Formats: sequence, C-alpha cells, structure tokens
Amino acid sequence: MDNWHGISYDNLLLVAGTGRNSGKTSFVCQVCEEWDSTLPLVCIKISNHIHLQEGTQIIYSTKDFTIYEETLVASDKDTARMLKAGASKVLFIEADREFVYQAFEKSMEVIPGNAAIICESGTLRRYTRPSLFVMLHTLGSEPKKSSKDLMEVADKIFFFEDGNLQILENPVVFTNYQWKLNRA
Repeated sequence: MDNWHGISYDNLLLVAGTGRNSGKTSFVCQVCEEWDSTLPLVCIKISNHIHLQEGTQIIYSTKDFTIYEETLVASDKDTARMLKAGASKVLFIEADREFVYQAFEKSMEVIPGNAAIICESGTLRRYTRPSLFVMLHTLGSEPKKSSKDLMEVADKIFFFEDGNLQILENPVVFTNYQWKLNRA
C-alpha cells in the first residue's frame, strides 16, 4: 500500500480496528462527546455484515449496498451510540467490499459540504486518503490478517485494554476543515 494514494478527503477521520471489540465505536463516541464546533459532525459506520436495522430509515438502496440513517438513540447499536454521543447525523452502510467506495460516495450526497466526517471502516482506507487514519488494537490480541497492511499506513494506533481506551481526552482535533492528532 506504500505506493497507493486513494482519493483525498480532508474532512474525513477514518477509524479502523485490528479485530472485533477493539474499541472503534468507543473511540468514535469519545470524539463525538468532545465535539465543540458549530459545524455538523456526521458519523458513518460501514459493514459487510447484514445487521437488523430497527430504528433506521433507508436513504438509498441497490442490489449492491444499502445506506441507512440512524433515527433512534434508545438502542445499544453502535450507530445509536454515536447519535447519542453527539453526532448530528449517523449513517450505516451495508456493502460488500467491492462496493464500499461506491456506497461511501453515494452517502456524500446527504452530508452537508461543511461537515466533519468520522467513518468507521478499514476497507474504505483502501480507496481513500483521509486527513487522519487511526486504528484501534486490543492489547494481547493478534491483529486480523486483513488489518496488518492497514497498520502500516495508520497515522496513529490507539490501544484498548480491559474495555477501556488507552488515550487521553481530545485525542484528535478538527481545524481548518482537517482532522489532526491533538499534540497538546
């Protein structure tokens, strides 16, 4: 992936994990809770697994992918947690790997142009160059095979241990329409 660049999205924070239950959604929710801008904050979760989507509205659907908007905060679903944490809009994209970028592009049609975007997806990094790409890894676990090459291009790897993120408050900031690591 060293020579591969992808399409650049300055307003995109991309979050991926090295396995299940690695703290991805907890990280996204922490960023949402700490959001203090007047700009809209939109979260997107992309999965190739079919999930029961109660409390959502279908925004767009084809035989290749479906885009849902989360409408319910009273749920334990990851997307509901993001909405409850403070995102102004949360989308869930269900798509096979080969349609992830096409679905992401379609979702941009319902996102305000001035929005800061946080997307939970490892696959999307294979097609895009976000302003910031972070990964979450559970200490003591073996990274899944599909995430090992992504770890090489991550801007930062945060750790998750015993159900807790091993990060400080405000790990990332959004300034000048770009996500950056908070060096403070």
